[in-house]
Amino acid sequence: MRFDELRLGASWLAVTPFIANPSITQISPTQVQISWSTNAVGTYTLLSSSPSVLGPWNPAGLSVSTVGDNYVATDTITGSAKFYRLQKQ
Repeated sequence: MRFDELRLGASWLAVTPFIANPSITQISPTQVQISWSTNAVGTYTLLSSSPSVLGPWNPAGLSVSTVGDNYVATDTITGSAKFYRLQKQ
């Protein structure tokens, strides 16, 4: 038998890293807010793609701030579709 990693803890949550899952909310007719938990394991870069979810994916270039337990970025809604994702560094 061969193991590549062994984690011990009191619960499943204690041994499973929390991966960032972005949430996107329209906060006004012209703006969306992208947020993800500050408790996520690792460092992430916010990427965006327009007009296709297939890419190319580039850094979103948005200012990211901390609000409570979340990282938050705000973007302006334009006429074409725009997609967002987080890339773990």
